[in-house]
Amino acid sequence: LQSLLSNGGSRVMAFADDDTALEFLLDKPRSGVLLLNVQHPETGRNSILRLKQHTNGANLRLIGMSSLPLHDVLPPHQFAERPVEVEWLQKPFRAPSLIQALSLGSPTSQAA
Repeated sequence: LQSLLSNGGSRVMAFADDDTALEFLLDKPRSGVLLLNVQHPETGRNSILRLKQHTNGANLRLIGMSSLPLHDVLPPHQFAERPVEVEWLQKPFRAPSLIQALSLGSPTSQAA
C-alpha cells in the first residue's frame, strides 16, 4: 500500500501501532487521512474510538480496513445513542477502491 500511495503523490507515514500514530498526531496536528488496519474486533474498536476521540475537530479522516465487517467491529446496538462515523474498506479490495476512498471519501462510509 505504501508504494502505491507514494507513487500516486501521497505523503505516506507508517506507524507500528495506534499509540505511535496518536502520539504523532497529538504532537503535530495535521490534515489528511489515517488508514487503520483492523485485525481484531476488540482492539480495532478500541483503536477507532480512541483515535476518533483524540482527533475530534481535526481535519483528519479515519478509514478502517479489514476482512471483518464493520458491524463486527462497531456493533450498532452498542453505539445506538452515540453513533461513530467511520469510513470502511472491506478486504479484499482493489487499488481503485482504495484510491477512490482516499480521494473522494469512501462509498462505504457508515455510522455504527
